[in-house]
Amino acid sequence: MRLLHLSDTHLDRSGGPDADGADGTAALRCLLAELEHLQGLDAVVVTGDVADDGSHEAYARAHELLSGFAGPRGADVFYATGNHDDRAAFGAVRTG
Repeated sequence: MRLLHLSDTHLDRSGGPDADGADGTAALRCLLAELEHLQGLDAVVVTGDVADDGSHEAYARAHELLSGFAGPRGADVFYATGNHDDRAAFGAVRTG
């Protein structure tokens, strides 16, 4: 079984740089582009803080980016939320 393990993506509502200049969305997009060559994955596992602010927008973006990467590879995406995550918002996006 081949897994890609990502941790602490810290996406936020804005999808851009925060007050400190950190941009989780840009970093995740860059990482996935760098890993574009990976094939034969069975799963993408995301642990830690998926979102930094617990927003629906962050979870929707994470789902879009990660399923867009995993889908063409036939891989499933699994999440384990962290202390910055809002489990209700996460669940609403994942089941909505």
